[in-house]
Amino acid sequence: MEITISNKDLITAFIKNNDLVFEDGNRNAPCVTLCGYALYLGIETEDELVTLYNFDIDTQTELQFVFPYAKKNNYGKWWENESAHKLYKF
Repeated sequence: MEITISNKDLITAFIKNNDLVFEDGNRNAPCVTLCGYALYLGIETEDELVTLYNFDIDTQTELQFVFPYAKKNNYGKWWENESAHKLYKF
């Protein structure tokens, strides 16, 4: 029997394990990081991402701007390389 972990669990663990904080004045960098990781997981839209975690309204707004840019520029691809695995806890 194969055990699978949901994207919700993966996103929640990623935020916690990498100490991502989405606060006023420090939202963009964690959102960029999270969007790239979410794309790596196969999450296709910011709406899908927002349903997986209890983001505040300001973070949701930031994700609406960041996610399409990250998707257009293939930010999910970077998470496949060894550097990502050295810098972040998956």
